[in-house]
This record gives sequence, C-alpha cells and structure tokens, in this order.
Amino acid sequence: SNYVFLLHTSFEGDSLWTDYYNGSPFEHQGIVQKEDGSIVIATNSNGPDGIVLYCSNSLGELVWVKTTRRYGVSGETLKTTSDGGFVIVGTTTLEQHSQVYVARFSSTDDLLWEKYI
Repeated sequence: SNYVFLLHTSFEGDSLWTDYYNGSPFEHQGIVQKEDGSIVIATNSNGPDGIVLYCSNSLGELVWVKTTRRYGVSGETLKTTSDGGFVIVGTTTLEQHSQVYVARFSSTDDLLWEKYI
C-alpha cells in the first residue's frame, strides 16, 4: 500500500504529531500551510486522477481529498495566495503538445477555475 506521511514538528524539531493517509502511487509535488493552520499537500497520481490534493487540519486530521481528474496532468508547484486560497501549476501533454496547467482554489478550498496555457 502507498501512503502520504505527514509529520509536524516544533521549532526545536520535536515531533508534535504524525499521520498517514491512504493514497495511490504518487510523486510529492508541494506542500503549503494556509493561514488557518491547515496543510495542503499536492501529489501526482500517475493515473486518471491527475493531481491529488490532501488537506489536513492543524492537528493532522484529514479534512478532504480532491483530484483534478485530468489524466496526464502533472503538478509542479503549489503556492498559497494572498486571499487564503492556493494555486497549483503543472504540465500536461495533449495530442503531443506540452501545455501548462493552472488551477486556482478559494480560501474555502473550492476550485475556482482551471486553465491550459
């Protein structure tokens, strides 16, 4: 089985909590901590789910899992936005043409838009 492992430490490096989330084969692509203390992790599923996003609260409890459901989309970076949301940027190859994929999420973790450039 494959897992996403999350470890939260103090500034001194002491373990505060750890957690494992079930997952599919993945490549880690980014992690951000939002203003509310929640943590969003982006992974690549290498399958039909495309990019898989995991969100935990400040205690490490899994809040939600979302997928882009875009086969062949590979996430490259994950960043928070000034309004408390986040954006993920990746790439894909459609019909032998490479494109940039961008998805924007709100501060309430809803997908606002996604584009291929």
